[in-house]
Amino acid sequence: MFNTAKADDWEIIIDGNFCDNRDDGVYGNLSDCRWYYQCFENRTAARQCSAGSF
Repeated sequence: MFNTAKADDWEIIIDGNFCDNRDDGVYGNLSDCRWYYQCFENRTAARQCSAGSF
């Protein structure tokens, strides 16, 4: 399951199944460092990095 997320003037594709079978925690998005994944109980949340942190 892939979704599109938009911020400002760009967008990324988010893998909604990223957290399946992963431990809870924060994981870098290797395809776009402006976003990261947060996993909790096999649920995926995509978060935008703070300005200046990527």
